[in-house]
Amino acid sequence: MRRAIATLALAACLVLAGCSGGGSGTATSPATADTPAVTEAETTEARGEPTTPTATPTAGADLTLEPGARVAPSALAAAHAAVLDGRSFSYVERGPAGEFTTTVGERGLVAETRPRLDTQYGTADTVYRRDRDDGGSIRHVARPRTRSAKNGTAVLARLGTDLVVAETVDRDGERRYVLETGVDPAEVPDRTEYARLVVDERGLVRNFSAGVVRDGTVAFEESFEVTDLGSASVDAPDWVGLVADGSVDAATGVGTAVVVHEETGARLTVTAPVDTLDSVSLQRSQEPVFTDPETPLGRAAVTPYLTTDVSGPYRNATVRLPYDESAIPDGAAEGNLSLYVYNETVGTYLPLNTSVDTDADVLVATEAPEVRYSTGGGPERTVTPRVVARDSLSIVVGAHVPTYIEALRERAPQG
Repeated sequence: MRRAIATLALAACLVLAGCSGGGSGTATSPATADTPAVTEAETTEARGEPTTPTATPTAGADLTLEPGARVAPSALAAAHAAVLDGRSFSYVERGPAGEFTTTVGERGLVAETRPRLDTQYGTADTVYRRDRDDGGSIRHVARPRTRSAKNGTAVLARLGTDLVVAETVDRDGERRYVLETGVDPAEVPDRTEYARLVVDERGLVRNFSAGVVRDGTVAFEESFEVTDLGSASVDAPDWVGLVADGSVDAATGVGTAVVVHEETGARLTVTAPVDTLDSVSLQRSQEPVFTDPETPLGRAAVTPYLTTDVSGPYRNATVRLPYDESAIPDGAAEGNLSLYVYNETVGTYLPLNTSVDTDADVLVATEAPEVRYSTGGGPERTVTPRVVARDSLSIVVGAHVPTYIEALRERAPQG
């Protein structure tokens, strides 16, 4: 890679549920970077081999499972979350809002599918999402996770009554416990809540069903199941790599958006408060007055004109534009290319500090030198060009600098 810094004076101027989906509440974090100690029984389960029930089926000091015992939902929720913490698993929740799925891979990568929305990915702390805008671009966003991925914990915690261990069953060589709300559907009023759970010895809820009593029978309305404990995997699509290293700060509410313009391959990366990320856009400029190919800059252009935009404050922005090598004059050095941005204050294009990757034919810029100017003979002022000019027209284009300067000279008055 060769770098060329354009420092022309003004006279020469004339670059992944959040939340998880809705539904029946939120859950504690499904994955952490540190994996807790794994018991021999858990290791055996991960290999798909049967486990041997222990003599005293307990899941923590606050949860004892034995026929007839009463179990507080909060204690069960805590045990359920503890088993899942740091483990890979698959979770499916079904209810009035639709079906939600959570898959946590062995390295903590989370995939979440929500009704009518694309699958989003993330970690315990970050959510990666992408969506298409109307300007021919795809926006990729990395933001702090504000709601834990669904894993059933919140569903359990909101149960309104204690559960009773009704019976024990053997499933896949493992002792499990059937817990129910202590009511007989034939003897309670309509609309009485009812739940049935299948729990393993550690307190992990393998299956959950809940509903209400109607005419002496149970109408189930909500359910979830947990499978693939210790063996689930998540394969992240390539686009996650665009934002996986983006700046994300939960304390300050900051995330990163990477917008890719599909036709040109241009890319705009912006780090900003999360409430402005969905406004970051990159599209072909629709301003013919400022993109005339017969102007000096138009004659020197080696990239399309692209408009960058964000509605709100931002921390930094980087633009990355592929250039057309055939548009460079014969024999001219590619290192003499630069990105320019239109500045409404000055009323012309100003150069950006530009990195030239001659192997990939790409121009990259984040910052620009200050420019001093005056209008009508007035006092000099200073302006710093921005990749994205908030609340102002911002058009970026790449050009061959010597060709641009020569075109300016040709336009200059003779005298």
